[in-house]
Amino acid sequence: MDAYAQIVFLSLAVTVVGIAVYTDARSRVISNRLTLPAMICGVLLQGLTRGPEGLVYALQGAVLGLLVLLIPVLLGGMGAGDAKLLAAVGSLAGPGITGGTFFFSVLLAGGLGLWFYFARGWRKGLPYAPCILLGLVITLVAVFAQRSGQPWGLY
Repeated sequence: MDAYAQIVFLSLAVTVVGIAVYTDARSRVISNRLTLPAMICGVLLQGLTRGPEGLVYALQGAVLGLLVLLIPVLLGGMGAGDAKLLAAVGSLAGPGITGGTFFFSVLLAGGLGLWFYFARGWRKGLPYAPCILLGLVITLVAVFAQRSGQPWGLY
């Protein structure tokens, strides 16, 4: 894939998740008006830039993002907007970045949840979109650091 196209796709993913953080923190809702166009945009852009391979890549990422959060959604542990947001990230960034984002977001959400529960006695649910954003950023830093050949890409 063209490096510039990849930067555009990843920038779009970060932007979409950033908007979702704002709406999730403010109203506890991640709108379909944000996630569905982002998913469609990811599939179309991947298809236009990479052909059929890109379509498969985007669909793999979207399905992975949706499936990994499906059980918590079905159990009532989080809203469907969170799963659709991760699916939108998947369509824009692909399955590898989506898997890393999920991994780090779960670690962050678990740590924050425990901290809020024990340190503050807070028993309300946490907005999950900020954890997805931080998980995405951590994943991107790790990927770019690995590709740069330098420890954490700082040199």
